Amino acid sequence: MDFDQLPDDWTTRSITDPEITADALDLFVSVRDRLDGTIYVLLCDERDCVIQPMAIALPPGAIVDGQERVPFQNFAHLDLVDSMLVVVARSGHRRITAGDLAWREAAQRGLAQTSIRFLGAYVVTPDRCMPIPDPGDYRAAADASGIAV
Repeated sequence: MDFDQLPDDWTTRSITDPEITADALDLFVSVRDRLDGTIYVLLCDERDCVIQPMAIALPPGAIVDGQERVPFQNFAHLDLVDSMLVVVARSGHRRITAGDLAWREAAQRGLAQTSIRFLGAYVVTPDRCMPIPDPGDYRAAADASGIAV
């Protein structure tokens, strides 16, 4: 995860391109936001290229339980937005948490009420970038391996 390694044409690629995703998120998400806890929405076009990253500052502690405070469906009125990637910037656990899964679920649920395609969600910490899996898939894998979620 190092934005200095982004290829010259990264702005013309889909944000879901695994070759650029982690490095692009490293560029967009500030260190301060990773320490404070911030939600980012990456507004994308029909090719899933980022049009505009948007940081949503949250009150202290809300990164854990503030999912319903971000009405993801309200982005539907933005005509140029065809898709969205959601990023949970936080410090702490180096693994996906129940809070991370709840953010993904809230975004997916909110965007399902719109024509905006949900591209997925990521966690960005000071030293890692991790995709947040679909909560159903994650819970099934955790149950199979005996991990409590």
